[in-house]
Amino acid sequence: MKIAIITPSYPPSVGGNATTASRLVEGLKSKGVKTKVFLPEQLKNGENIRKLEKFKPDLVHGFHAYKSGVIGSEVCRKLYVPLIITITGTDANINLFQDDKRDKLKEILSFAKKIVVFHKTMKEKITKEIPYLRSKIKTIKQTVKLRHKHCEIRKKLGIAQKDAIFFLPAAIRQIKYGNFYFEEFLKLNKKYGIKLILAGPVLDEEFAKGFFNKIKNHDWVYYIPKIPHDEIKCVFEDIDVSLNTSVTEGGMANAVLEAMSVGKPVLASAIEGNKSIIKNGFNGLIFENGEEFCKKAEKLTLDKKLREKIGKNAKIFIKKNFHYRDEINGYVNVYREALEQIKLFI
Repeated sequence: MKIAIITPSYPPSVGGNATTASRLVEGLKSKGVKTKVFLPEQLKNGENIRKLEKFKPDLVHGFHAYKSGVIGSEVCRKLYVPLIITITGTDANINLFQDDKRDKLKEILSFAKKIVVFHKTMKEKITKEIPYLRSKIKTIKQTVKLRHKHCEIRKKLGIAQKDAIFFLPAAIRQIKYGNFYFEEFLKLNKKYGIKLILAGPVLDEEFAKGFFNKIKNHDWVYYIPKIPHDEIKCVFEDIDVSLNTSVTEGGMANAVLEAMSVGKPVLASAIEGNKSIIKNGFNGLIFENGEEFCKKAEKLTLDKKLREKIGKNAKIFIKKNFHYRDEINGYVNVYREALEQIKLFI
């Protein structure tokens, strides 16, 4: 079996799509499945289109329906192969409800042979808007695949071992920082000297201007544009609390799963994607607003035993419920089903 994968980002770039796609490629290789990865912008170039055609894929798999599905649909029509789409949070929570993107998104999803979502809440959201898609939607949970390259983030940034570190691994964009309460961090720093590390590329230039202006002149806030994925486990091990301040997620965020797998407590916004993983007070903490965020962040800062208890529960939860083998087998089965449908049609 040969799969052409189209994804908006891929290592050495960082981000959710890059993490998921590279994890899938590695797993498929272990199953004897051949893959070639293309970015949507690469396929605007005739030479790369020819490379894809020469590869002669059995099917095309696009991550992010809107960003990868447009060119993915064109390629599939030309090569007469099925299209598989993995839905993202932006697809299901935003693009599906935007007048300028909704029709194109519906067209792409209608054309796709199979649609993959990370959690049943995403399936329900999509089928509420487009009921006839229900039969082609499959749920495959994201999992965790981490390497361990030593990085010593505290030493690199000059942060003392006694200092509590809050860590937010997220691209700089409104969707990821819509529940980010900087004023509350100011209070926590003033009272307890907490440090804040923000890590992720700028994906929204307009938002970034105002955001960086807000955090400048605060020497306890550290911004890192990119942390290589093979170092992220080491970073999680060196921080105290991981954060998710997103407005939407596509069912479950890679960074949340990764932090939990390492045994770190996650303090996350009360959105569907986070609540699908985190049981509040058991394997993580959920906040509804700025006041609740501050109270729970303060509690985590002061109570080391609480951090350890929640982190331990989180690690066990991930180990029991999220299996890399099942994720890869799930995709292989989806591919086989799509190819069988094509054979029956022919």
